[in-house]
Amino acid sequence: MSDATPRDVLTRLRAVEWYEWDKSYACRRSRGMLMREHMRRAALWAAAYGVPEQWPFFDIAQFAEPGLLLDDDLATELDEFVARVIPSSAGVLCYAAVRWAAVRSEELPDLPHPYEPILIMFERGGGYNIEEMIDLYGVSVPYGDFARSLKLEPFESLDRFVLEPSTPQRPTVSRTSRTRRAPGPRYSSAAEPGRFKRSLGRGRAADQVRSLPASQVMALCPS
Repeated sequence: MSDATPRDVLTRLRAVEWYEWDKSYACRRSRGMLMREHMRRAALWAAAYGVPEQWPFFDIAQFAEPGLLLDDDLATELDEFVARVIPSSAGVLCYAAVRWAAVRSEELPDLPHPYEPILIMFERGGGYNIEEMIDLYGVSVPYGDFARSLKLEPFESLDRFVLEPSTPQRPTVSRTSRTRRAPGPRYSSAAEPGRFKRSLGRGRAADQVRSLPASQVMALCPS
C-alpha cells in the first residue's frame, strides 16, 4: 500500500504531459520495461482474485474492497478527467489508480503496488496507443497474454534516481566516431517518435525490450 491519497494520485495524473514526444523517445526503453512490469503485476493481481479475464487494464479496487466509493466531488473530477484520456484503457488505468489509493482493506494479497509502474510510465512521456502491438511513442511492445505475463521477470527497481534520464534528446552519432554505438534500433531524426516503430521492422524493438534483464535498469534510458 502507498501513503498517497486519491487526491494525490489525481493531482499526479493531471501533471502528466500526455504527448511529450521527445521525453517518450528518450525514455523508450524504461517505458517499455515499465509497461512490461505493469502487465506482470496486473496478471498477479488478476490471478489473486481469480479474474484473469479482466487482465491487463482493470480496476483492482472493485475486487479488493467491493462497494468502495470516492467522495462525491473527487468522483466527479475523476470522471471528467478520465473522459479526456486516450485511449480508453489508459483512462481505465487512471480511474483505477485513483480508486486504489482509497483502498484500506487489511486483507490484501502480499503483492506489489499494481499501478505504480504505469503511473511512472505516464510521467515519462505520456500514454500509448494499442494497434497490433502497444505503441509507447518511441518503441512498441507485444500485448502478450495473461499466462506469459505471470512468468515475466520482475522489474528490480522503480526508484526515480535509477529511472531518471538526462535531458531528453534524440541521439546523434558522428560517422567518423570510433565509439561503438550502444545496442538499440536505428532511428531517423526525420521521423516523429509516434511513427518510430515503422522503421524498426516487426517485433524488433519489442524483442530488444523484452530481452533486457531487469538488472540493467541503470541503462534503460539513453544519455
